Amino acid sequence: MRRKSAQKHTYLVSVVGVSFDNDDGSSRQTIISLCKPGEALRLIREPNNRVDSAAIKVTRWNGQQIGYVPAHIARNGDAGGLAPEIDAGATFRCRIAEIVGGGLLFGVTIEITDGDW
Repeated sequence: MRRKSAQKHTYLVSVVGVSFDNDDGSSRQTIISLCKPGEALRLIREPNNRVDSAAIKVTRWNGQQIGYVPAHIARNGDAGGLAPEIDAGATFRCRIAEIVGGGLLFGVTIEITDGDW
């Protein structure tokens, strides 16, 4: 269980997997091209992910996936990672801090902060 603290923790990370298409065939790059800095996002645990059981997907509020939280943040030695904290009931806010690139490939930097909206 996460300890209550007056100090908020903030993670500024690049979303991974942005160049892949989603399972429904939609292009993450096309979805990202429609996003704006400051946009609120959702973090959704995917414990049955075939590649990583600590996976946390990053989606827009309409459900469109833009990628994943990097494994080193989701796992972070497991006990200290976001995945076990989410599994234990912790909540996090997430927003787009910056959209980088363009042309051939967009990237997204997100800000993840303790607490819910």
